[in-house]
Amino acid sequence: MDPISDILRKDPVALDEYRELLEKKNSSKRAYDQYVSRVASKIDNYEDARRYTKCVLLVREDFKQRIRSLVEEQEQLIQRWEKSGVQDDEQLMQELEQLSKRAHGDFASMRIPLFCHDSHRYKGMSVDRRRLIKYLQESAI
Repeated sequence: MDPISDILRKDPVALDEYRELLEKKNSSKRAYDQYVSRVASKIDNYEDARRYTKCVLLVREDFKQRIRSLVEEQEQLIQRWEKSGVQDDEQLMQELEQLSKRAHGDFASMRIPLFCHDSHRYKGMSVDRRRLIKYLQESAI
């Protein structure tokens, strides 16, 4: 057993102080997470969204992995269509549209700026979203 556990087990005052500090740490982490998620929904331009994504989201490996899996899924869909030789572009477009809708939902759940709120919030949001998606694809790989 480590020495800290021994001290905490023997000294109830130290244990109470430790628990209090641990609770403060946990509550500050929750407050920070809430703040960060609110910030994401306030961003309404590409440059701020890119900076936020780079500094807050792309530093997390789990986030990058989710983006990579979406990119790989898109590439697999396109490759499957190229190899099959099927000339039905309408069906391919429908499958890409379904993937796009699901990806937009994932982006909103990951609290990526520009995907956290209504697409009609400002003029040019769809262009900024496409630019941000391209940035995410390049950065996550």
